[in-house]
Amino acid sequence: MTNKELEEQRKKIEEKTLFISWAISNDAQIDQITHSTDRFTNWDVCFTSGQTQQKVVCEMKKRGYSKQIYDTQLIEKYKWDFLMSLHTARPELLPLYLIIYPLEGNGYMSLEFDLRYVAQPQWETQQHWADNTRTKKVDKLVGYISNDQATRRALK
Repeated sequence: MTNKELEEQRKKIEEKTLFISWAISNDAQIDQITHSTDRFTNWDVCFTSGQTQQKVVCEMKKRGYSKQIYDTQLIEKYKWDFLMSLHTARPELLPLYLIIYPLEGNGYMSLEFDLRYVAQPQWETQQHWADNTRTKKVDKLVGYISNDQATRRALK
């Protein structure tokens, strides 16, 4: 394995660990978890909660440490459209946009956006990194959703 491939594997393991921490913090009884195996897919995890039998399709973002947590969060339009189209086709699917931040010192905090109840943002074209390699910027259609529309949790 190359160093780049090892780094991608490390990030996936870290993301899975954070998702499990989030689930524990929510007292979720998750019966089944399916992670996306395609790194270019629009969702990271799909699961069924044992408590409610709610089926959830989740896009998870891990943000880097920052002393400031902004009042709004960026979401790419194609991810919004994908999650909402799944919900439209299968109304039993909860479309969840989950953002996890490291806290100063220790621990993590999550912002959970149930997109069924989030106002669709105003879309604009901005330059962003094409992928995690951060080698090339491309135009992306993005919008901002307010943290007021999220549930906040400290992760255990």
